[in-house]
Formats: sequence, structure tokens, C-alpha cells
Amino acid sequence: MIKLVAGIRKLLQCEIQPGVVFDHPTVAGLAAALRSGERSPGQLEKIAQARLRLDNMSPEEKALLTEKARQLQNAKAAQND
Repeated sequence: MIKLVAGIRKLLQCEIQPGVVFDHPTVAGLAAALRSGERSPGQLEKIAQARLRLDNMSPEEKALLTEKARQLQNAKAAQND
């Protein structure tokens, strides 16, 4: 159970207490509980969709995306200097 909670926290970047899993033993129930606790409605869905896209990317696509993110980060840092 602890591994499930840790995995949810990591993958969906949300805080969840182990008791929530016990209180909502089905996937549908757990999903509804997580959605009801969202700070920004729809955020979990966006994170889940992004995670699915990342999981389906080739290593080359991931490397390209990482390089683009690095370039954006460097450009942003240069603006703040």
C-alpha cells in the first residue's frame, strides 16, 4: 500500500494520505477522491496526460524535449540577469 501511495505522489505530483487508498479501494473511487482534493481543478488530468505522452516517447524524442527545456530555462535565466 505504501508503494502505491508513493507512486501516486511521484507520478501525479500530489499529496495523498495512505488512508485515502483504504477509504477508496477501487480505481474509480480513488480517482474521484484525488480529483476532489485538487487545488487547481483539472491539474491531475493534465499531469496524467503529460506522463502518458512522455512514457510513449522514444529516447530521441525525450532527448530533444530535454534540450528544448534546457534552452528555455537558459533563456529565462538570461532575462533575469
